[in-house]
Amino acid sequence: MPGVYGLLMPATNNRAGIIATKLAKSMAIYPWEISHTVEVIPDQIFLGLTVRSDAELAGKCCIQHDAGLTCVIDGFIATGQIDNDCDRLIAHQLHAEVVCNAYQAYGLELFSRLTGQYSVILSDARQNRLVVGTSRCGYAPLHVCHNNDSYALATLLGPLASCGIVNAEADQDAISHFLTYGQYFGQSTSVRGVDVLDAATIMEIPFDGSKSQRKNYWNFGQIHEMPSNVGLDKRVDLVCEAMLAANPRIVNRSDNIVSGLSGGYDSRLVTTLAAREDPDIKAWTFGGNNSTDLATASEVCRALNITHLAYPLDPDVIPEYASDFSATTNGAMTINLAVGLKRCRDLKERTNLVLNGVAGDAILGGSMLGPRYTNMKAWMEFKLGRGPRSAHPLLEHNKNNIDIALYIESKYGKINMLADHLYPRAPLLRDMILDDFDHNYSDVPIKWRAEQWIFYNRLRRWTIMGALSDRAFFADDSHFYDQEVFERCISIPMKWRRGHQAYGRVFKKLIPEVCGIKIGNTGLLPTAPRWRLTMMQAAKRLSSKKSTATTAANFDDALRLHLKEFYGDIIHSSSVMSRTFWDGRKLQQMFDSHQRNQINCGNELGLVIAAELFLRRWVDQRDVK
Repeated sequence: MPGVYGLLMPATNNRAGIIATKLAKSMAIYPWEISHTVEVIPDQIFLGLTVRSDAELAGKCCIQHDAGLTCVIDGFIATGQIDNDCDRLIAHQLHAEVVCNAYQAYGLELFSRLTGQYSVILSDARQNRLVVGTSRCGYAPLHVCHNNDSYALATLLGPLASCGIVNAEADQDAISHFLTYGQYFGQSTSVRGVDVLDAATIMEIPFDGSKSQRKNYWNFGQIHEMPSNVGLDKRVDLVCEAMLAANPRIVNRSDNIVSGLSGGYDSRLVTTLAAREDPDIKAWTFGGNNSTDLATASEVCRALNITHLAYPLDPDVIPEYASDFSATTNGAMTINLAVGLKRCRDLKERTNLVLNGVAGDAILGGSMLGPRYTNMKAWMEFKLGRGPRSAHPLLEHNKNNIDIALYIESKYGKINMLADHLYPRAPLLRDMILDDFDHNYSDVPIKWRAEQWIFYNRLRRWTIMGALSDRAFFADDSHFYDQEVFERCISIPMKWRRGHQAYGRVFKKLIPEVCGIKIGNTGLLPTAPRWRLTMMQAAKRLSSKKSTATTAANFDDALRLHLKEFYGDIIHSSSVMSRTFWDGRKLQQMFDSHQRNQINCGNELGLVIAAELFLRRWVDQRDVK
């Protein structure tokens, strides 16, 4: 579902209705979308949601309750610890009613009793407050802006920035972070004065527009730890039990499902389990002619006897879908990924629900915690007193914030070639992490801080925000995320998750029918021993051969051929030259050097194009075509 929105303005303001109308209109990006708005208090409070021309869905996700409550929800509730009627309401997808019942019974503690993938805005006329909440996985980012005694909230950043409650202005610091590292960190967005509500957060906004209050109702420190004498096989059994219990809850919400299927671990596990619940399920895959993803996914589909939909990664379509992409991705993804919207438009007529993994490989396989062989030299030099402080390549050896920040930076803090041409220059990732730890992680045990930071920033901000443009096309969509599965995965010690020791066992136990098919990006079987994976990774690092994407995507070459004119017109435009947060002439020189085959910077320029088109549409408020 495309999203929800809300507006609270003082009774003396006579522009509330105009702003609410503009926000509702902007939220409906595509012709098949409709916005449904409720005027909770005349000329003061408005709540609404956007759906895919589905009045029934609107009724289930927007409710005006007898107890003076009005609720809108984006996403769905999977389980709830409320009352005996909760399971029935969830089965009928009456998610807004579930939220209202939970609020009546437990007040501001309601979200700690609800699991799922959602953003909620609830108005309580008796307590004179708005209550806003997000699920623990951060499935649907909810943006918030506060201007004097007015508040506005929306799933999509652009409509919120342009509705008129704030003067739309680019956040130069945040954009510098995005262009340097390829993503936004923490709660920042590309629009000054607008931030994103973090996962597992509840926010209380008084009707009088006075200061709001936010708090996190869950963190990694609340994960139940098993006794240390519980072995790996027992822990794997518990993960498998949770997966089997979660599968029907997620899959049976729709009778028309397409599952994303690559060559990796996550999508194969999700698709295989989903096919047991729904034999009519289809799978889709991106890939070029030499794509390992496409070849592997085809083999999996033959083994499962399900329909396989293959979509070429055709860079030629990027100009065609650039406008749609800049409208729906919150400016948080490189424009190269606009190729996905052609697939979305086709699947829109085939499916109600699109199912994707939620980086289980990184969580259960431990790849986000794996050693970096290139760090060993730096760490040894530091230990010998011959170099600057460096974190140990294995996370469990790092027992303080500085080492943890250095460890995360070594994995995700690579500075790209745009950094020298940005104003201001982005700070080192370690400094941003330490600041985040100081302000937001005081109640998170130090052994969980790296995992929580990586999950919230890498997985939530990248993987899930990347699916935003997909969400506009389908009546329902979902990442395969279940809180019980997640907690049982994380509770497996790091040493057993590395090298896919745990994941290989889960594969062998849950989906033996596809264990004999190699993983696309490694060429190894899912059950391969750890030493095989370690040797393969080491060989890759020592090899001088440039690795290629498993999708066989080559945007560097495409930029020199099919996209030369499209990128060139934007990079050499007066708009790019006039931006104060980058050196437009240097960007032009980068583009020209790329065309002469002197450097490869297709991905970096894709970030520039994404930021520029987003700003043109939502900040400058002009046509991006």
